[in-house]
Amino acid sequence: MAIRFLTIVCAAWIGLASISSVFAAEKIQTDPKTIPNAEDLIKHCWDISEEKRSTPNTALWREGHLDTALCLEKEIINHASHLIYEGFYSRTKIESEIRLIGKTFGNFYSAMYNENHACMPSCGTIRYTWHITKISKLYEQMLTDVIALRNEHGV
Repeated sequence: MAIRFLTIVCAAWIGLASISSVFAAEKIQTDPKTIPNAEDLIKHCWDISEEKRSTPNTALWREGHLDTALCLEKEIINHASHLIYEGFYSRTKIESEIRLIGKTFGNFYSAMYNENHACMPSCGTIRYTWHITKISKLYEQMLTDVIALRNEHGV
């Protein structure tokens, strides 16, 4: 009975110590002037792929859309790493979560656009990129939200 009580007390103490470390984290302030504008970051990510996306070549068009999505993903990871307390989510955890979101979201939209009943045997190659554009639009919103919170809290 005494060992059981001691185990419970130790578990509670460890739990409180873990929670207190989260709240004891030093708030890192950032000068809001150094936090970039989300619209500028988004524009940059679309601009870097404009030439590829402007071609009639489906493979290059797809590559251009992927370049934009990966650029936006990188910006989300960079800025979320400044925003989210590292003791809660490490940069590696943020990277894996963002990539999982993109993969899951992209797989669903790819199936929706390319594997639906109306596309038998095929809906053509143009829809092969639509899911990537959807991912980019989702990432735009996520980046906008992350930057807005960084500005709001000065981190």
